[in-house]
Order: sequence, then structure tokens, then C-alpha cells
Amino acid sequence: MTRKAFFLLMTVLCLPLLVFAQTDILINGGFENWTQNGAAGPPDNWTLSTGSLTAQQNADTLHQGNYAVRLHWTTTSTARMEQKVDVTAGYTYEFKMWILDNDPAGRARISIRWLDDTGGYISTDYSDYTADTLAWVLVTTNSVQAPAGADSAFVQIRLYDVSSSWDGEATIYADHAVFLETPPQGLSITSVSRNVKVPLGDSSLTVECTLTGGNPPYTVQLNYSVNGVAQTPIDMTNTTGDIYQATIPAQGNGARIEYFVGATDNSGDADTSATYRFFWGISPISNAPGHIKELDNNGVLQYADYYVMVEGVGTVANGTFSSSSLDVYLQDANGGINIYKSGAGQKTFLVGHRYRIVGVLDQYRGKTEIVPDDTTGIEHLGPTTMPDTLVLTIADILADPELYEGRLIRINNVSAVPNAGNWPAEGSNANISITDGTDTLTLRIDRDTDIDGSPEPDWPIHLVGILGQYDTSSPYTSGYQILPRSTSDLIAIPKVDYPPDIEFVQRTPKVPAADQNTTITAKVSDDKQLAKVELRFQINDGSEEAIAMTPVAGDTFTAEITADKYADGDRVLYWIYAEDDAGQVTMSTQYGFFAGITPIATLHTADSNGVILYADYYATVIGTATVEDSTFHQTHLDVYIQDATGGLNIFQFNLAFVDIFIGNQYQITGKVAQYRGKTEIMPDDETDIVDLGAGTPVDPLVISIADLLADAETYEGMLVRLQHVENTGNGDPWPTEGNNANLEITDDGTNVLTLRVDRDTDIDGQPEPQWPRDVIGIFSQYDRSSPYTDSYQILPRAYTDFQEPTAIAENPEATLPERYNLYQNFPNPFNPNTTLRFDIPKRSGAVEVELAIYNTLGQKVKTLFAGKVGAGQYEVTWDGRSDAGKDVAGGIYFAILKTREYQRTIKLVFLK
Repeated sequence: MTRKAFFLLMTVLCLPLLVFAQTDILINGGFENWTQNGAAGPPDNWTLSTGSLTAQQNADTLHQGNYAVRLHWTTTSTARMEQKVDVTAGYTYEFKMWILDNDPAGRARISIRWLDDTGGYISTDYSDYTADTLAWVLVTTNSVQAPAGADSAFVQIRLYDVSSSWDGEATIYADHAVFLETPPQGLSITSVSRNVKVPLGDSSLTVECTLTGGNPPYTVQLNYSVNGVAQTPIDMTNTTGDIYQATIPAQGNGARIEYFVGATDNSGDADTSATYRFFWGISPISNAPGHIKELDNNGVLQYADYYVMVEGVGTVANGTFSSSSLDVYLQDANGGINIYKSGAGQKTFLVGHRYRIVGVLDQYRGKTEIVPDDTTGIEHLGPTTMPDTLVLTIADILADPELYEGRLIRINNVSAVPNAGNWPAEGSNANISITDGTDTLTLRIDRDTDIDGSPEPDWPIHLVGILGQYDTSSPYTSGYQILPRSTSDLIAIPKVDYPPDIEFVQRTPKVPAADQNTTITAKVSDDKQLAKVELRFQINDGSEEAIAMTPVAGDTFTAEITADKYADGDRVLYWIYAEDDAGQVTMSTQYGFFAGITPIATLHTADSNGVILYADYYATVIGTATVEDSTFHQTHLDVYIQDATGGLNIFQFNLAFVDIFIGNQYQITGKVAQYRGKTEIMPDDETDIVDLGAGTPVDPLVISIADLLADAETYEGMLVRLQHVENTGNGDPWPTEGNNANLEITDDGTNVLTLRVDRDTDIDGQPEPQWPRDVIGIFSQYDRSSPYTDSYQILPRAYTDFQEPTAIAENPEATLPERYNLYQNFPNPFNPNTTLRFDIPKRSGAVEVELAIYNTLGQKVKTLFAGKVGAGQYEVTWDGRSDAGKDVAGGIYFAILKTREYQRTIKLVFLK
């Protein structure tokens, strides 16, 4: 069989017993016939309500066919083009017409005007009004029943002026009108729905259905069975219109439910819905009779297509057996099962975490699986204790394979059968026959694991994996196989003794607060006797410390790193040390995290090749957002925050729905990573992102390209402002709408930088700015290979990040000053502009200067100039706008001139 995709519409459509055809009763609804009046119109069989309206043949602007009608009117009164048709009371009618309305002076709608047998008016049904657009739009009335006494109707396109933009005339186009007539139909149950896919064990279930046709009143009943036993039908209550509702009382966990709806009308006409099936509450993952994995004698799943809810522990992580689809396993105390969802490979599913799954039972190649409708059917319940790996012989497995299918198992002392198959090269799958000395089984190596391309083990080994099945035809009683998840599931056997085995190292919490202890647990086992199990760790590369781990249950050990060992930003590296009674030692992988709150600059620490030192460490940072969600990506979370030490990219797949607001502070916990040279932190999910509320918005750092590139890693991720930027023309052209672009810019004619325009912003498709411009944006990096020391770029967030350049002019006629000075601005008070003048003495040479405006709270409002200048007199004009380009409020401000050896402040008054 082929892999099936399931869709549960909580409103499930039922096919009526009879299908009633719709008939188009318009004449010349397609406007193809013009013999009566010629091309000047109106089209055949249509009439006009006024001489101020023309309806002309048009062959250029079409929706379909050879002709459309061009409607042009020069009146502010309602104008109509209409056709009179015969109708039958009680029949259902719907009027549709394709309209192209791109004239702001006019608008249209269509209508059905009902008349009795004397031509008297009964009522009118209308469509919505059209709106200006460049595209043809299908305009339609509601599907309505002809009112009692109706004998005929005018179907009309009604044309109106738009008073706010009326210019004396208006034009629209119409094409392909239909007036559909449907005779009355018999009784039909058109939809059945329930309020939840699977109710919890203590909850009832509401079932709702909709009836159409027939002769009321109706008798409607909900028929259901529990575990195959029919229950007393429940009378369904009319709630509103043709909708009926009934409630099935709460049932026990794992109860099997089948239900359908039956209806009868006053004339004896009847209809019955399809039958719907599910298991109530949380079902055991069991193949016992009456349970979700029960099979018939041919190995066929008894309850395929039933909805179920299960809870258990993840034993296979997402990405293990498929990078594109979710292909994981869940296990409870009764058994294990495959969870599969095509295309959902990015959904996080962690080993050792508990999940609740809702989906449809399916069977693929003999293997039982649950297929969620979408990822909302996968609920993460948090970390938990891993179940003990079940140790079996191959004989045990083959004696009752369905009991173990989907479980995490271990087979000791297995070897490859001679000529059993080649060990797979990288990128290849393999099926290898293995034996434990008595029986044989298939070892399946999936190319999505890290096993293919690794060295073939030195047989025999202990083998851990999931028991699966791949049987291509019924009866599904063979094809069982063990699927290891990684090379760590291929456990080498020493010649004399086995060293300790360390599995499932877990940490709680991911990142501790500075005053919070850290708990480490692990499964540690040995074939003989463990002599020592220690948690070893270092703080900031200091001396190694060791804590004896305490056994808590079976092979599970635990220890704590107490909070007095670290402070905010301290780097903790830890691992598990295990030694057996023969002196054999096993040490786990080393894991790292930063305690408490870590300065962003720390995470940027890199070696001489630009490779960050702390990749895969977990850390928590606090910073102010400088980029909001969906700015640089519509699907993934791709934003930036900044603290006093630097800026940082926050990235995670499929988290674009998390709201990030510029100026708000956020606490982010996640794994430190590096992508194309750019440092980033990746939260596991949305719970790792905490909005701390409004903070102080980040002022862009005014800096030159030369200074940026001189110390690029320091500024990576920060919001910066480049002044007096020119487009060199050596990069891409300015992007049209929907396209990215890499432009090359310079601020001094020598040093250049890539300006990256992302098509997810509002910049592409806008007019290219008039250069020079000040450019605000995120300083980032996109370097494809190590060393990650170049390919830096600035990423503007919006079109408003291109701003008028800051003006500064040198006074060439002035003699060189003897001392520093900042003169009082003129005029003062001022509106809208004022000029500030300052002196740089001749003895100083070239110096770094900053002239900025601050408000009375000490917050920087505008950087007027920042850069290196020589001796002389200089003038700068301020136009009363902030660095963000917004008008500031009237009031008192301060101008501060700073150099390395001089600072002066003056007061300015801005009048509004």
C-alpha cells in the first residue's frame, strides 16, 4: 500500500442520496451575441434603465470567450443593465457575474429583483459592492429560495457613482453571467461534526448535524455504540435553523466508539450519515483485543482510520529517520507506536520528553502508526524519565513481534550473518541480516541517521533500536526489523569486559538562574559492577570538580551542581564519568551552558578563524528587540536583540507566529549556534521567549564602514547607522518587488560594504533612494566557509531606514581656531531649523568628534555628527527630527560636543 495522507474536517460532508442539477436560465449570459443592436449594444436579451448608460461590445478586456460588455455611465443616479427571466417559487437561485472594476469614480453590485405574476414587486436580493482592482472578480448573490408568489425576476447589474471621487463618468467591464436554478431536493444530512476529535475520559462529546431539503418537522437521532455494544439512540435537538445537536455522555479511557446520524421528515423521507469512529480518552498503546493496535489473523490493523489519543515518552527524535517528515516513536507502559506526519520534519520531538498525540490510526507496510492531522495534534508535556530499554533475544521478538513493534529494544551479542549485505556508504540505506547465535533478524540502517558512512562495527555488538516492520503485502506477518537511531546504538563489546554504558544525559533546567541548582540525570549501566559514577564539571575553564552521582531508580543516576558554584554569565562544562570494578572508564559527551543571564558579547567569542567557541552551549540573554517578527522571514523567527555589550540574532524554524516588538525587552533561552559566520541563539520553542515589556529603544550606533570592518565581530548583530552612503553601482541593481538584492555601498569612496535588501521587508519594489543617504540597519554576516572573517553586510529593516544624510559643513574662510568651542545655536528658540557651530583647534590634528542632541531625560535623540575631522570651524543644521526620522516634541534639548579631551553642553529651545 502507499503512504496515506489523512484530513479530518470537524465538519464532515455527507453525500445526499439524490444529486439535483443546477441549470443556467439566462439567455446570452456570456455576452457573446450582439445581433440585435450591434457592437454599440446593449447585448442581445439585455436592456438598459437609462440613456446615461451604454453597454458596448468589448473584445480586448475579457474574462473568457470572445466578448465582454463595457459599461459606461455619466449619471450619479443608479443605472442598470438587466434581463427578465421566469422563476418558480420554492426553487433555489443564485446569480453570478465576473466584473472588472478599476475605476475609482464608480462601483457596482448585482441583484435579483423578484416579481409576482402581475409584475408587482416582492423583494430584492443583493451581492456585495465591488472594490477597485486590476483583476476580474466573481461577484455573486447568496443562494436564495424564490419567495412565495414569485413568478419572474429581473437579474441586474446595478451601477453607482462614488461621490468622493466622482469625475462625471465611470467605466467597468462585465463578462460571463449565470443565473442558476436548482429544483427542491429531498431530505439530506449535509454535514456531521463533533466538538473535539477525541474527548478526554471525563468529558462528554457534542455531535452536531445539518439537514437540508425534505418536509419538516424532522425526527433526528444520534446512534452510537461503545466497544461494539449498541446504546440507546439519543434524540437530537434543533438548536438553530437546520442544525441539530446531541451529547454522548463521558466514557472510560480507551472505549471504542462508532456513531452515525439518522433523520426522517414528515413525509417519511429518510437519510443516514456515514459512520464515524474513534477511541475515547487516552488509549493504551496495546495490541491486546479491543485495543488500538489489535490485528486480525492476516496482520491487518482492525481499527484503521479510527481517531485516537495516546500519551507516552519519545524514544526517537525528529530528524532521526527523516529530515523532511516527522517519523518518530512514542512508548507507554504497554507498547510503542510510530508517529508519522508527512512534511513536518521541523516539528521538535525530543527523546525523554512526554507527549500527547491525537491522530488517525494507519498501517504502512504492516507497521501500525498514528498520523496527526497537523502538528497541533502533538502536545509537548515536558521532560520525563526514559523507560528502561527492553532486552530481548531474537527468539523472543519473533515469538510475538507485534507485542514489541514500535518499542525501544536491545539485543545483546549480535553479529552480521556471512554475506548478509554490505555496510552502507554515506548517503545509502542498508538491510543487513544479523544473528544472536540462534535466530536471524533484519538490521535496517536508515541513511538519515549518522550510521551510514561510519566504520562497520567490530562484531559482535550489543544493538539498541526500534522494532519496526516493512512487509509489502498481506498477510502482514513478516518483514520485522530493528532500526538503530545513531552510532551510539551500536554498542561495542570489549573482548574481556565491557566498560560502563552512559545514556540519556539530561539537564534541568536548560539554563539555571544564578541562584538555582542544576540537576543532571543519566542512565549508567555496566555488565558487571559500577565502582564510581561522577558528575564532573568546570566553571570558566577552572579546575575540574567531581560530585558523586546518586542512583534513584534502576540505572538512573542524579547529581546537582549547586548555585554557589556559579554566577550570572559563568560558563559551565560538564560530563558524566563512570568507572567499573575492572577500572574501565566511560565519559559521556561534554555538555555546556552559561548560568543565569549572559552578556551577548560573550556569545560572540571566536577563534582566529572566526569560529565561535561556544557553539551548542545553552544560554539565557536579555536584550531589547531591534527587529520585529516577520521582518526578514514570514515563516521562521529571525529577529535581533541588543544589550549593552552587543547584538544577537534570534532564529528558529517555524516560529514566525511569536510576536516580537521593537523596543520591548526579551529574555531568550536557547542553543548558541553559528550560521554563515553569524552568531545566533536558537530557542527550542516559543516557551523559551519571555516578553519583559517595553524597554528603552536602541539608538543606532553611528559609525563608519571602516570602523565597522576594523572590529566586525564586536558590532555583528547591532543596530548601526552609516552616514553619507553612496551606491557604488558594483552590486545588484535596486530590487523589484519580490526580489532580494546585494548592493555595494561606501561612505568614504574607499571602504565598501554589502547592503542586503531582504524581499520580506517593504523595501523591494520601492523607488531607489536618492544617494547619498544615511542607512540604518543590522550589521550582519553571510560567509559561506571558514575562516568566517568577511562577507559582512548591513540589513535595513524597512524603507524608512534610508534617511536624509546628516549635514556638516566646514567654514573655509575662517582662520584655524586656537581652542575647542561649541557656540550657542542660532536661532534659539527655533522652528523648524537651527545651526550649531563648533571649533577644532589647529594643534589637535584629526580627532574623533561626536555632536548629539539629548532630551531632558538624558536620552539621545539625534546624532548630528560622529566621525573624524581636522582643525577648523564647522557648522551642522538640525531640523528638529530624531534619528528615527520623526518630529520631536517642542521643549528644551541639550547639544553635547564630545572629543577625547573636550566636552561642552548648550541648551536649545524647540518651538512647536
